[in-house]
Amino acid sequence: MSGNSIVKTESAVFYWSKAGIYFLTSEGGGMSAKAQNISESTIQSLFTGLPKACKEYATGSYDPINRRVTWLYNDDITFDGISYKYKFTKELVLDLVLSAFSKNTISALDGTSPYVAGYITTP
Repeated sequence: MSGNSIVKTESAVFYWSKAGIYFLTSEGGGMSAKAQNISESTIQSLFTGLPKACKEYATGSYDPINRRVTWLYNDDITFDGISYKYKFTKELVLDLVLSAFSKNTISALDGTSPYVAGYITTP
């Protein structure tokens, strides 16, 4: 779905597809890779319930210290990907240590409010 949803970690590559959230790992240390849907048995209903535009503009990041893969997305039903396409309202967190998903909500202030538009990687 979104090229910005691709996240590389030490041992795998995670990405959002039309069918769910997948990760790629190398098989046997060779050049072949195996894809596995990691959302299927956990958060698949949340993922499939998101409108197409929400998935197309999702953006991911990796925190190697805490070993967390995170994705920002907008789950507003009126989100069309045209106006404020990088205005995110939710963050999906995959904790690689716990092998568990969690979700954070990014709330707006009253009136004109600043908003989260992406991740900034720092050293």
